[in-house]
Amino acid sequence: MSKKGKNKAANKDSSDTKATTTTTRLGCTLSELRADQDLRYRICVLVYDLKNLKNDKACSNRLDQTIDALYISTPYFSAEEAVAIKAATLTTTIVETETETAAVSASTGNTSREQTMTLEQAITHCLQNFFDKRKASGDWRPCGPHDMVPVYLHCFGIEKAEIEDEKFLSRVRRSVLSLGKLPSPPCRMDLELLPSDSGIHQVDVMMATAAPPLFAVQSGYTSQDSSQLTVAYGPTTFIISVCFKDIKETPWGRRYLNCVRKETLDPGDDEAVLDASDLLIDRCKSLMLELADVASIQGLAIEALCHSPIYRLRLLGITGDVEARDPAGDDGVQIIGSDHVSYEPSHNLYPLPISELPASCSAIPLIPASNVILATTEGRADPREAAIIQGKVILRTAAAVEEGGSGIGRAMYFKPLLAAPQFEREARILGRIAQLGLHQEYRFSRLVGLVTTYSSREQDQNQETVVVGMLLHLIPTGPRGGDFLSATVQSRKGMFPQWKAEVEGMVTVLHEHGLVWGDVNAGNVVIDEEGRAWVIDFGGSNNAEFVDDELAETKEGDWQGVGRLFGVWLLDPPYSSS
Repeated sequence: MSKKGKNKAANKDSSDTKATTTTTRLGCTLSELRADQDLRYRICVLVYDLKNLKNDKACSNRLDQTIDALYISTPYFSAEEAVAIKAATLTTTIVETETETAAVSASTGNTSREQTMTLEQAITHCLQNFFDKRKASGDWRPCGPHDMVPVYLHCFGIEKAEIEDEKFLSRVRRSVLSLGKLPSPPCRMDLELLPSDSGIHQVDVMMATAAPPLFAVQSGYTSQDSSQLTVAYGPTTFIISVCFKDIKETPWGRRYLNCVRKETLDPGDDEAVLDASDLLIDRCKSLMLELADVASIQGLAIEALCHSPIYRLRLLGITGDVEARDPAGDDGVQIIGSDHVSYEPSHNLYPLPISELPASCSAIPLIPASNVILATTEGRADPREAAIIQGKVILRTAAAVEEGGSGIGRAMYFKPLLAAPQFEREARILGRIAQLGLHQEYRFSRLVGLVTTYSSREQDQNQETVVVGMLLHLIPTGPRGGDFLSATVQSRKGMFPQWKAEVEGMVTVLHEHGLVWGDVNAGNVVIDEEGRAWVIDFGGSNNAEFVDDELAETKEGDWQGVGRLFGVWLLDPPYSSS
């Protein structure tokens, strides 16, 4: 059954964070936080990275891992530290000025006043003029060196010389720059930087306490003479190929072919399939870990998945004329292909040139993929969801959308472009719903904008703008909400009449305005935390369990689907998601 459009934002949380330092408690002052030398050092690293993000890839990599609108999150601070830092109080000078990033000193001659506020309020205030001026033009992304650095230096009370000090720079080069390759999201969440003289490499320490590396198998096949497996590790994709004649005389090859033979004799033997895949992944694991930078896509910008590194690896028997990067050891095989990497969309992203969208979509706001951050509940990353891309995200900075306000750090819902016709239909209908103002009175999916990037294809010389998905308002479901596939929702039988009336009312409104829902099914009605029904998903991918194919995307089909959903399916649900 189709679950397309289902609001399945993760609700997992992490409770095993390390104890933070004694100063990182709620209600403390910024001066108390700065007294902790380790924490002060990490604050300096954040400012250093903002200053150098355009010239240092390691700085850029660390900033890309942040999951907070103001960058105050992992990998720089634990979750508890981030909360305490943003809530820390300070007395600052507020300058009334016309500059883009509100003045950070009273020496400009403008009117100034002192005010006590939280650090988060101070930073947001300093950047507000920037957001207000840029919002109308759509150019709302702050520049790290120009916009953020002076604000952060002022608000954190750090001198510029401190992040230019040679001892500080030496420590950054020797230890912290390895944070760009942290092995797993929990390690980023629980980060506690080592002293520079510890003699232990940061990654080695974190790997010792990390969960086992997660390799997500995306696809694969086995033929008479070869096999191929596509594996994702965070944003990096590995396409691993084996030609049986190349490895059949090696110790490893004989083990592998034995697993393949079992799989071929009994295609339904899931254990044999897993054995073959696991053996292939295990053989390539050390090399893949060396090549991959980040273990999970959670906490990354969607932009990172639009231009993901792709390695095409091949296993061969040892020969004298092939130079492999991976040592063969005693198993007789070697891996080639690690010396070449291409950058392509991954995780089922299928960019569509914006020029191919219907003209009716031209008024929909465009949101850069670099400002949409993948995140689970409360912004915490879960390595078990390393391959999930549809779901909850965080909009990092102010979006140029009328309804959403500034959108700083707001939780949203990202829906990737999987099939152009369905995507175009949904964008067109949601755009029309917004244009008519129906979302202000009725609970339909609410479109924030289209998520865009530039084409990564080498043949596209002009860097054409492409669409990779849409950003929707996140529907808060709470513990008792969700779609009709949820066992919890299914158990609330006393609410069925109310929900039926609400859905029928919304379908009537759609039809009155010449619009058709087109995809009625149990996954496309969502109950929010207040017990109200929402109608979602207008892609038109018909589910014959609810609507006969000959009535697909018609008003008659909508009513047939609603009737079957409430009159048949919900009375005795054949299955549930929990």
